[in-house]
Amino acid sequence: MSSIFYPCILCATLTSLWCSRCQGTFYCCSEHLRMDWPRHRAQCIPVSQFAYPGPSEEAHITVTGILYPPDEARPRFVEIGLRQAPFKSAHDTPECPIPLLQPYFGDEHPQNLILAKGLNGIEIRFPLQIWYSPMAFQTMFPINRAVQHATGVPNAKPWYGPVIVLKFRSSKKAGFTDAGTRDFTALLDYFLSETY
Repeated sequence: MSSIFYPCILCATLTSLWCSRCQGTFYCCSEHLRMDWPRHRAQCIPVSQFAYPGPSEEAHITVTGILYPPDEARPRFVEIGLRQAPFKSAHDTPECPIPLLQPYFGDEHPQNLILAKGLNGIEIRFPLQIWYSPMAFQTMFPINRAVQHATGVPNAKPWYGPVIVLKFRSSKKAGFTDAGTRDFTALLDYFLSETY
């Protein structure tokens, strides 16, 4: 297992040793920790005092996503619940929140793709994550009428089952924000580019 190295706060030597109390400040040796302790003590917060949500109090938030229902002619905005991904350690930032998609896909595990480029290959400022049913694609049933109606092109590649679209808050894809009507342009361009 590889260690992650950070610069010592005093001499900038790369080290994997840290203050065992806060686990957020790195020292290359105990001597440097001892020398810096009078300054560091004022800002050192023990890890045990960090407030991490436990399983019973997981943070649930919602964002507006786009649903392309298979049995309706038009897409619509829906509220999608998100569960905050857990921290891997005290030094990590949390992973991207996990969308709660069971109301749309049941017990199936949907797959997703990320749409990062729009018309003419231009980068999209806020990439889109498109969730779909691999089972529906495998059985080729039911055809998604909302996507079919949006494209209006007979030779456009059909989509099957429900399609959910979430909008990333930045190109780093670390969180979501509300989708809006402007996102339909990039989606339509993508659906139209998928032709036979």
